[in-house]
Amino acid sequence: MVALPTSVKRVAALLLSFANRLGSPVPDGVRIPLRLSQELIAKMLYTDRVTISRAVAELEHRGFLRRRQSSYTISDPEKLTAFIEE
Repeated sequence: MVALPTSVKRVAALLLSFANRLGSPVPDGVRIPLRLSQELIAKMLYTDRVTISRAVAELEHRGFLRRRQSSYTISDPEKLTAFIEE
């Protein structure tokens, strides 16, 4: 039986998907060229904004992600992929 991914990993997977498809390399990682509010991410993942806020904060704390308003930069896509697959 496969365990369901945590909300942190679900958010990470969604943002990594956007980065892989649309991302622009920048000196500190890969920038997602979309304005993604936490409310919009919550709707995409069928959860609430508070859950997304906590997940994004956890990803920032672990150093996988940087957020500036509604813009996101993935610091190291390979490390984030490894985290998702744990």
